[in-house]
Amino acid sequence: MTPISTLWLSNGISVGLVVVNTICWGLAIRQISPGGNVQYSLAFLWRLGTNPYFILAMLSAVAATVVQYCARASLGLAKGGLFYSVGTVALILTSYFAFGERFTWTNALGVILIMSGTVLVT
Repeated sequence: MTPISTLWLSNGISVGLVVVNTICWGLAIRQISPGGNVQYSLAFLWRLGTNPYFILAMLSAVAATVVQYCARASLGLAKGGLFYSVGTVALILTSYFAFGERFTWTNALGVILIMSGTVLVT
């Protein structure tokens, strides 16, 4: 596999795991506190720690980190470091589309700048 195809495959896997992580976090919090009123207590932490969506969110976060480290090891720091920025874009867009969070002009500008930088570096 060429380094460019490895880069895109690893990046796709990493972004997919960030999307899974964001969705599972949102579902876990909505399931535990449906009104959105999160009150931190031992009972809340217990319900969160035993929630299947939370467990899946943690597993996807660990898997995304492993993919990112493997990409850095095989592609070098410059190209492997791009995964963090593209993951941020995936998080912003997933929050908007999956959970209806606000998408402001500063979010849009950030997404454009991150994607422009990613394209320029690769």
